Amino acid sequence: MEKQLTYEIIGYFKDYYIEGKYIGSIVGVEKDREKCGYTGRQVHIANSDIILDKNKKIKAGTEYSTQLMPLCGKSNLRNFLQIGK
Repeated sequence: MEKQLTYEIIGYFKDYYIEGKYIGSIVGVEKDREKCGYTGRQVHIANSDIILDKNKKIKAGTEYSTQLMPLCGKSNLRNFLQIGK
């Protein structure tokens, strides 16, 4: 039996980038795409101002990209270590 360490996904956060530079993120968003991480990046144009963490803002009309990342909770580490004993 192959060992596989997994984590319980407890939510998602979305990172925001302008011209490849990290601007900020929003925690606690819903999953809005099939792929997470770099391969799931999407490009958007802001219809209205977007307020991010630490009072950073993306102004309306600005092109930006987003990347969705999972927030991981408990792992199966205890079960993972006991497999094969």
